[in-house]
Amino acid sequence: MLPHRTQLNTYDPFLAPRRWMLRLGARFYYPIAAVALTLIVGIVARDALGGHERIRRLVDLALVGGACALVLFWRAERMWLRGQINWLVRIARPRAAFLWSGIAVTLIALGLVAFVRITGPNSTAANHLWPLFLFPLLFLAERGNTVPFLFMTGVTCGLLTLLRFSVSNTLSGVLTPPLWLATLATSNYYLTRRSLLLELRTELLRQIANQLSNTPNIEASFQSIAEMIGYRLRLQHVRLWVLDLGHARLNLHAVYGTPKEKWDGFSLPITSGIPGAVVRERRPERWDNTRQCPYHLPETAFAWVRSALAVPILVADQVVGVLEILSPNEAEFWELDVEQMTLMADSIGIALARSQHGQREAERLRDTLWHAVSRLSDCTTLEEMFDEVAREARDHLDADLVVLYQLAPGTGYPLTPPLFMGDFRDPETLRQPTLPPDSVLFDLLARWEPYYSTEAQADLLLSKGLESPEAPVASDALAPTRPSSREATVPYGRRNRFIFREAVRSAAFLPLGSRTERVGALFLHYRARREFSPLDKLTLEAFASLVAEQIIRERAHWRKYEAFGGVLFGVHGPLTLSADSLRRLTGSARDALRTDPDTAEAALDQAQQVARKLELAAMLTRLSQRDQLDGESLREEMRRAAAKIVQFVEPHEVCRIQTDIPDEADDLPIEVLDAMYCLAMEAVVNAAFHGHAKRIDIGVEVEQTRICLRVADNGQGFNPESARHGPNGIFEGLELVRQQFAAEGRIESQPGAGARVEVIFPCLADVVSVE
Repeated sequence: MLPHRTQLNTYDPFLAPRRWMLRLGARFYYPIAAVALTLIVGIVARDALGGHERIRRLVDLALVGGACALVLFWRAERMWLRGQINWLVRIARPRAAFLWSGIAVTLIALGLVAFVRITGPNSTAANHLWPLFLFPLLFLAERGNTVPFLFMTGVTCGLLTLLRFSVSNTLSGVLTPPLWLATLATSNYYLTRRSLLLELRTELLRQIANQLSNTPNIEASFQSIAEMIGYRLRLQHVRLWVLDLGHARLNLHAVYGTPKEKWDGFSLPITSGIPGAVVRERRPERWDNTRQCPYHLPETAFAWVRSALAVPILVADQVVGVLEILSPNEAEFWELDVEQMTLMADSIGIALARSQHGQREAERLRDTLWHAVSRLSDCTTLEEMFDEVAREARDHLDADLVVLYQLAPGTGYPLTPPLFMGDFRDPETLRQPTLPPDSVLFDLLARWEPYYSTEAQADLLLSKGLESPEAPVASDALAPTRPSSREATVPYGRRNRFIFREAVRSAAFLPLGSRTERVGALFLHYRARREFSPLDKLTLEAFASLVAEQIIRERAHWRKYEAFGGVLFGVHGPLTLSADSLRRLTGSARDALRTDPDTAEAALDQAQQVARKLELAAMLTRLSQRDQLDGESLREEMRRAAAKIVQFVEPHEVCRIQTDIPDEADDLPIEVLDAMYCLAMEAVVNAAFHGHAKRIDIGVEVEQTRICLRVADNGQGFNPESARHGPNGIFEGLELVRQQFAAEGRIESQPGAGARVEVIFPCLADVVSVE
């Protein structure tokens, strides 16, 4: 018996030499059935209708027509299963299995009656054609439910019994064919249902295994796993035990089908109970009657259990837990359930091992990377922090070339030129002052998720536009074609040859920060092909997360306006004057008061002007002390602040303040609002203090990819080319927002024609909302 059992256990019908039988049965069932039916009926008709030549020919024609109809129906059903709907499917209606089986049974019965009437009761047709009833019943067994199948089987057996009464006078001759028909049909129905059940549960097991493999922390998801197994496999009660080696006990971590208050905190020693036997024996345990189990432990919470099946959960060939299913009925579980639960436990063990390994690696990587980025806390400026990030990325992440773009606060727009480290063949292409609108960088910033490319030169995103005719592809990646002067000024652009010029084979893009608080964009380039494994991706993304955390924390420590180099931009230097300068002017005026009254009066006038400037600076500082636009809109706040400045500078003159600021400007990031407010107030001070303007217009335009600030006046004007730049004046303010926001600013003015200040802040498309 042992060799025979070994052959049965090793027989696999899915092996390649035997798989053709399955394909033959699945794809050509109807053609084979049509040929078999034609041959059976043709042979019997030729023998029974030997003296009826005309009728035999009609039968042959009917057989050919029936075979053709059966082949057409087979074709319609295959198209229906593929989801194709055409005229053939609409006429055949393959889903109406009960209807077609009933029609087939009726036609077979009428045909047999006709044969009997033509050939007589003793003909071979009545004795050999009754198995034709089996074909429609097989068809219905594979497609119908239990009730329609049993009804059609009963009707068919009744018709066959009546037919046998007309051709046989013995009890065996009457009852044997219907009984054989019922036995064959129900046997096929049982085998079909078992096969379908196996396929469905196998598919469910595959889906559950895929879900488990995608669960990052499976230990925290035991309850959801138990519920998923019980719900998907239609099990009433599922228990999941976890082994505690330190205390030699099994702790119940998850239960499906029983309220939590009845099992919470329940545990079991490994020396007793069915789960304990599984741990000791390291094999599945199945009991049809748990009352007869020799190591059964009475459990008050589960006293209703009558049958149980438990399988071990293995990790690295060690038992770490037990998966158990229970039932209040005896003999509930089959050998098939043992196999499926074993596969389920193996999937849990694999997912648990992967989760534990991933957690250990994540902790190790986080400790290592934290040590690497801890140097960022020693940096005093953001520029130093970004420089350190680029250096650490090259040293610890094994990148050949590192390119790091700093993103402007609030707008998220990349600042140029980027920081880069590595042996670049043509580093000048990265020192360009602007980015083209079709840059790959903007596509990656819009995605705002890590992007990895093993073959960067063939990547449609990183080699954007290379498929166009005007951008030839280099035949040799190590010796690329020399870019034109236009191509050399477009880093990461449509006609960019960076990937080919630098012989980059693999690349990774890592966003720093969140979508609402963008910090930077890090490119890692590798000249050798690199497969980014899950562990590699975990390392890179952990590095990006830690770096962004450090930089965001540093940004949070900034005081207001320190991003611009100080509170406002000053009023041509009054913020830099100290009380000592004012004290010296008043002291010299006091000394000259007795000897030279004119000199003393001039000194006092100068001291009064300096004091007025300091008062103006103090007022601007007070105006800037706001955290956000709580009570007033940006329009009202700028109008109020500008009116106070004008009234302070020219208390006896009338100056009109006009503001054209849309409501959506209030939703802009606070960093951009601060910058625009500072620039606008500085321009208003210049217009009132130096230009003696009678009208000042302040306007803001908010578009999808840019924010524009304009301040115009009708004052005396000046020559921007010959104007003296103060330590914190409007020119220095424009330079600061250019460096920190990539903003473009210009001043248009000439003597006697007023002045106009325009600043454009570029931004990403998802920063502002334009209705």
